[in-house]
Amino acid sequence: MTQSQIYQFQHELDEIQRRHLLFFPDEQKKFIQLDFTQSHFELHFLKGYNLPSVITLEIQLSFKLILSNNTNFI
Repeated sequence: MTQSQIYQFQHELDEIQRRHLLFFPDEQKKFIQLDFTQSHFELHFLKGYNLPSVITLEIQLSFKLILSNNTNFI
C-alpha cells in the first residue's frame, strides 16, 4: 500500500462518515486502524469500535478496492 493509497483510504473513510453522519460519529474513526504486518497492510477495528455492520462492510470494501486498484477510483 502506497502513501497515495493510504491517503485515498482516509479520504474514502471521510466520505463514508459523511454519508452516514447519523450513525457514524467522528470519534469512531480512531478505532479504525491500518497495520503493516509481514509485507502487507491489514484493516483492524479496535476495541471500542461500534458501528453498524453495513458501515463496517462499506469500510472493508473500500479498503479492498483501494488495495487491489493502482488507479484512482475516488
